Amino acid sequence: MIVSRALALGHSVLVLGAVVTPALVVEHAGDRGGLRAPGDADLIVASVAVGVPAAVLAWRRLHPPASRWQSRTDVWIAALTSFGVLAGAASALPAVVLHATTGLAALDADAGWRVPAVWAGSQLAAVAAGEATHRAVLRWLAR
Repeated sequence: MIVSRALALGHSVLVLGAVVTPALVVEHAGDRGGLRAPGDADLIVASVAVGVPAAVLAWRRLHPPASRWQSRTDVWIAALTSFGVLAGAASALPAVVLHATTGLAALDADAGWRVPAVWAGSQLAAVAAGEATHRAVLRWLAR
């Protein structure tokens, strides 16, 4: 029981890391390029706001009482598959969305809240893609 809880906790930490790491990379690149203003951590805050609920959801999916209707192996296969989708989408979606909207006047530097909002929205889409993958794989394995 302790091992399964520790594994579930480790998986949820990985999920949080997959959501927050792209923001840390962008912030670090801004530091190295000289573009970061002091006290500017809006992308990190937006990522943590999305990542913490995603990590809690991942932990609840793998917590032992939550998976009593499915095989433990099936639950872990679905969790690892959904983690792969989440990690890929969490790093690719914000870059694609922000690149696609660079020409829009709505995302200019004067409206500082819009970029973190777009970032958080794309991270939410990545979490939703991971969750949909988890459910689809569980359904497929149950057949």
